Amino acid sequence: RYAFYMISGAIKAKKYNIPLILEANEVNGIEDRARIQSFPALCNYFERFLFERCTSIHTVSSYLKNMIVSQGINKNIVEVIPNAIDPHKFSGVKDPGNLRRELKLDNKFVIGFAGWFDNWDRLDLLVEVYSKLKSKHENLALLLVGDGAVLSHVRDQVSTMDLHDVVLTGAVTRDKVHQYISLLDIAVFTHSNDFGSPVVMFEFMGLKIPVVAPDLLPITDVMKDATTASIFERLNMEQYQRKIDELIQDQTLRDNLADNAYKLLMTHHTWSKNAEKIISSASIQEH
Repeated sequence: RYAFYMISGAIKAKKYNIPLILEANEVNGIEDRARIQSFPALCNYFERFLFERCTSIHTVSSYLKNMIVSQGINKNIVEVIPNAIDPHKFSGVKDPGNLRRELKLDNKFVIGFAGWFDNWDRLDLLVEVYSKLKSKHENLALLLVGDGAVLSHVRDQVSTMDLHDVVLTGAVTRDKVHQYISLLDIAVFTHSNDFGSPVVMFEFMGLKIPVVAPDLLPITDVMKDATTASIFERLNMEQYQRKIDELIQDQTLRDNLADNAYKLLMTHHTWSKNAEKIISSASIQEH
């Protein structure tokens, strides 16, 4: 797996004349990083050295593939393989009835999101959209499962706007995350970054929760509007609100999107399927 300046694999592969298969989930020069990158010029030298010696490179989004190819790397050795799930971890999710009552979400229609909350998630915009939808749908609730740098700001915003039926869980242990997520009637992505494949999207799919998401490449690499998700133009909040409202009022559409996304997930986006793709792309046959 790629990390800045790590070229030992390339040196060993050349020495022993063996294939070099690289997973590259970040590249030099990404501007919208959570942490500032140091020495990008030096990193670029090492990165080119490594990429040019790979048998195949696998990355999680078209955005990252485009960045790699822009360095002069043969596009035919770079394959987009988004993140995935282990389906066995979704078969034993318990009925969250008790949890629903504990969080006071009985008889509520719940929209929400889960993950580590960063600035690029734009939860501030989600709270604003929720406020507008709440005025139309009295039984609507917002559930945010997780923690992160912006959670305190969201909590302050909810308080300032005097919003009701908003549940901010804070950090949740991994073994309970799916129970919390399963409380959602609609999963919503307000925004994200351009490069990373959001694992939580596949978890939503595995729990058969319909998704509303922006047209960012890591999402549209997987999802198709009106077939497996409801996709809106990035940062177009009017369209975002309209898409959520449409799903709130149309259970048939919710069910169709969730069912189609689940079938897509199980057919193409499990870790076993990803392993098969990697082996195939490197022309390695199991013995």
